[in-house]
Amino acid sequence: MLKLVDINKTYDNKVVALKDLNLQIKKPQLAVIIGPSGCGKTTLLRIIAGLERGDRGQIIINEETVNALKPSQRDISFVFQDPSLFAHMNCFHNIAYGNHGSMEKDQLRSRIEKIAKMLGIAELLDRYPSSLSGGQKQRVAIARAICKPSKLILMDEPFNNLDAQLKQSLIKDIRLLQKELNLMILYVTHDKKEAFELADILIVMDHGQIVQIAKPSAVYHQPVNPFVASFFGDMNFFSGELVNNLLSFAGNQIQLSGKHDDGAVIFAIRPEDIVKNGPIKIYDVQRQDRGNYFLFTAKINDQTVMIKSASEDFFDSIEIPTKKLIIWKKVLDANR
Repeated sequence: MLKLVDINKTYDNKVVALKDLNLQIKKPQLAVIIGPSGCGKTTLLRIIAGLERGDRGQIIINEETVNALKPSQRDISFVFQDPSLFAHMNCFHNIAYGNHGSMEKDQLRSRIEKIAKMLGIAELLDRYPSSLSGGQKQRVAIARAICKPSKLILMDEPFNNLDAQLKQSLIKDIRLLQKELNLMILYVTHDKKEAFELADILIVMDHGQIVQIAKPSAVYHQPVNPFVASFFGDMNFFSGELVNNLLSFAGNQIQLSGKHDDGAVIFAIRPEDIVKNGPIKIYDVQRQDRGNYFLFTAKINDQTVMIKSASEDFFDSIEIPTKKLIIWKKVLDANR
């Protein structure tokens, strides 16, 4: 179990990296931290690992507060962007490094061979880093981190320097290892596709704070604010007014079900959720061929709307399904 309580970090140049950050991960799973550059992702990982000190707050791992412990005493493994392998050691000894004494020699060899097989590097154990490709080196670094029976494994964009095909293969391997070995992994990335493919749970950060923790599908379809909504793919945003469950916007009205407070709102809908041909008239329709779908842009009065469709056929009206709408009360509060 990992628990972070009121973690704060401000650098000497007065830049606030983390502000009153709280997080709890109760069970082994693959939790992915994602957010824009400079939001505090890597700083958070380094503070958890003990490589940096926070200004205040508690880091609790399996009921033990570890703030005062050195990195080597926290029972954490870390995978960096750079594999950082020892050039004078073969792959077997690179993986075994730091594990001597943690288990019997035969048990260690058996664990290394099992993990190496799962990562597709079993035939590389006798080779040295100088003879490995970038992807092979990163697999060895991951094997080293996972081989040690740690309470927590931290990964800071380990696939950042790999090509798309290698990255895809490693994503499958990491998910398999996490499930098979029941690992708790906290993984940082800025790549949204990678995050969705890896995560059991997404932790979305912005300006040094966690703004949403949820399963990938919930983050995509039920974002807590416009920032999260726009960060994960195309989104249509509209300003409107709600009165007695009647939503008015851009000269149109939509009757909502359920209970909604009256007042000014921002509402949003994904381009793929808009239906062609309906009660809302559009004009100035443009079409782009995106390969596996067509992206249409059009106008509703003065507001631009995007529609994704598998069909290339043009149309002059749309329907906005109320079940797909995301509505935030109060425009000012919805900015963050």
